[in-house]
Amino acid sequence: MFQKLIDFHKKTMERYQQGIEQEMEDWKKDVMRIHEKAAFLFYADELDPEREPGIFLIRGELVRGSLEPGAAIRILDGQGGEIASALMLGSPEEKEDRRKGLLRRKRNEFRARAISIKGRAVSDMDATLYGRSLRSLAMEMSLIIGEEDLSCLSGGGESQEG
Repeated sequence: MFQKLIDFHKKTMERYQQGIEQEMEDWKKDVMRIHEKAAFLFYADELDPEREPGIFLIRGELVRGSLEPGAAIRILDGQGGEIASALMLGSPEEKEDRRKGLLRRKRNEFRARAISIKGRAVSDMDATLYGRSLRSLAMEMSLIIGEEDLSCLSGGGESQEG
């Protein structure tokens, strides 16, 4: 009886590991597809909220492409899952980052207006929920693509929130 329990546990763990590996493969494929096919790709490092609710400044590195102000963008986590949608309020501009003491580096930044965060419309959020959502977004965001690049994702652009 004890051996059967051990065998059952071992088989269950093997299935679980295979499931995790399969799931990892899917997100890796999404991230690779984004890097290969997205017309606009931006690595997001930092998010600073502005005084006006829903407006924030995103800093990072422009990998390729450009979008006009007013263009819809999607903010993704490191696994290619959509965590927010927004409108660009300006094109990415290169700015010198002076906050690193003697080290000065150039980074891109642009302003955006949040439309939704984790599937909830920003217009429906109170100030407390918006603040928490924005902090969560700042910690999770990794990639930004244009709305037309959603077809790069395996879900065909459907939100992959959990």
